[in-house]
Amino acid sequence: MTETNNLNSTIQNGEIVVRSRYLFCGYWQRPDLTEAVLSQDIQEENKLLYKTGDLGCMLPDGCLLHLGRKDFQVKVRGYRIDVSEVEMALINTNLIREAAVVASPDHLGEQRLRAYIVPLAPQQSLSLRELRSLLLESLPDYMVPSTFMILEALPLTPNGKVDRLGLPAFSQVQRAQLESLVLPRTSTEQILVDIWTQILGIEEIGIHDNFFELGGHSLLVNQLIVQLFNTFSINISLITVFELPTIAQLAKRIENTCWITLVQKDMLDNGTDAHEGGML
Repeated sequence: MTETNNLNSTIQNGEIVVRSRYLFCGYWQRPDLTEAVLSQDIQEENKLLYKTGDLGCMLPDGCLLHLGRKDFQVKVRGYRIDVSEVEMALINTNLIREAAVVASPDHLGEQRLRAYIVPLAPQQSLSLRELRSLLLESLPDYMVPSTFMILEALPLTPNGKVDRLGLPAFSQVQRAQLESLVLPRTSTEQILVDIWTQILGIEEIGIHDNFFELGGHSLLVNQLIVQLFNTFSINISLITVFELPTIAQLAKRIENTCWITLVQKDMLDNGTDAHEGGML
């Protein structure tokens, strides 16, 4: 069945659906679940359709190719991602014992990957920077979660599976567990914190936090560049943001640029050639 709920028998990918007159009547006292997976077959009125939640396609030779679970497939920044691959990559870092990855909208309504992780050793101190670095060895950047939450254990359903609906909501406090928060020291750093808070939708941001590790990406970088120009009247390039991804680094570049601009202006006002003065 395609995403538009049309039955499909070609090699096009879709959800695997069982058609039969001998399907079960539904879930006991759970009409919401029953409605989600069972429907009347409009082509054959005496049969029902059961949505398995599995993805697959029918090959020309009649074999059914299984492509994984539908509920594990999410779309982030235009890419279709199987969250089970991200969970396996987390476990393969040898720092994580259990992991659950979900996609949820941020403050702008864009889907972001969020990871719930159980450290391999109790009370283990995890470095977000180290974790991201290890993940990037096996995953493209768009598959690396933008935020992480440390749990003592993942919630389970009665049959022992991860209860994704029972996972706690993300909070700013949990994000701070991974890295120590260093508050801004200068007015420039404070302004940058305010700008990042507006763009990223994160309230607790330290001056050594990495823009991209907090969920920033190339589209948000463009917003950042515009905000920096409107605030400081200087042009910061895309490459500069990638090279200087922390507030401390970017603030230093902005302060140096503003100082040089001010010196040049004073020299022009005084009729002095900047090159003669030996400043540039």
